[in-house]
Amino acid sequence: QLPIVVGGRAGLAGKRADKAVVIRQKSSTAPGWWKSLRPHQWSKNVLIFAPAIAAHRIDKLWPNGFLAFGAFCLVASALYLLNDFCDIDLDRQHPDKRLRSQAHGALCPSHALVVASLLLLAAAGVAVHLPVKYNLILLCYGTVNVLYSAAIKNVVVMDLITLAFLYSLRIFAGGAACRVYVSTWLFAFIFFLALSLAHLKRYTELTQRLKKGIGSAARPTYTVGDMVLLMKVGLSSGLISVLVLALYVTSPQTVSIYKSPALLFVVCVFLFYWIERIWFWASRERITGDPIVFIVTDHISYLVAFASMVVVWIASVY
Repeated sequence: QLPIVVGGRAGLAGKRADKAVVIRQKSSTAPGWWKSLRPHQWSKNVLIFAPAIAAHRIDKLWPNGFLAFGAFCLVASALYLLNDFCDIDLDRQHPDKRLRSQAHGALCPSHALVVASLLLLAAAGVAVHLPVKYNLILLCYGTVNVLYSAAIKNVVVMDLITLAFLYSLRIFAGGAACRVYVSTWLFAFIFFLALSLAHLKRYTELTQRLKKGIGSAARPTYTVGDMVLLMKVGLSSGLISVLVLALYVTSPQTVSIYKSPALLFVVCVFLFYWIERIWFWASRERITGDPIVFIVTDHISYLVAFASMVVVWIASVY
């Protein structure tokens, strides 16, 4: 058999160097680097602004809120690079994930580790200007993320709860950075909404597995037979978030913040429509892969978000 050398010189084959088949490493392009940082996932970090906005203290966002957002983005990108490094063999067996920079060979794994380290150092440089409580939450986020990638993602249900918890940590980070109180209403709302999205992520992964004939090794935790249960629990979790918002509208605290709190029921209708819509689209295989990619490219999602903000503004002013 002929020796094969990947990303190196023929001389590495020793005495059989003259017969070696050399596979050159693909050059690291700027788009490849940029995609490996998953910038579209930074949209999740908008939750950092939620506590200040919900408390009507937008003045608290500058500068701490934006610094907190930046630090979270840096840490998240570093963790994605580390996760791709650990999953490089599994990614190469996946029809879509094999195109990721490290699995595809466009980004050298050792370079990815260096970049991840630099991103973490940059995040630490930003976070040092923020309250200690924020730094502890950011450290907790990083630690839980590593544990998730190492073991928790292979534990049924616990992986979904962990994903929802990681979403929720962002609002506590925002509250700590801006020194704004995070209400239990906001936490419950975000947690159940995130739990719905976590179930949606697993559901779309199974849809993709069924459609493209991907082996169970790609995600051994769940099987195609779990799709019905994932949809039921995921849709129910989303509707619970609507219920939490409806109960918040009728709570005594709302009257002290909004002049016309009853108008917020319109937001409940918008949220109900949005959740039902994305689950309908998922059941019709209109959403494949990561639902976050679908959401950040879906104009209806932006329209619903904008309309909700307008209603909230009217309810607070008139």
